[in-house]
Amino acid sequence: TYRKLAEHLRDPVCPIELLALLAFAAKEPERENREQIHRLMLQIIDTRRENIKLQLSYKTTSTSNGHP
Repeated sequence: TYRKLAEHLRDPVCPIELLALLAFAAKEPERENREQIHRLMLQIIDTRRENIKLQLSYKTTSTSNGHP
């Protein structure tokens, strides 16, 4: 189900799975469920964005301290 997929996507993984969630949303007949999937996707994207920001800031901090 899309809920299991969404739980799996909370970790930064392959974006193909995010497309699979989008496919679930496209096939879902219930509007309420489509909106729920949409919210999950936005939440996952925000989480990934934060993870990337943290990784980039860590790399910037490491290199500015003289550590390559």
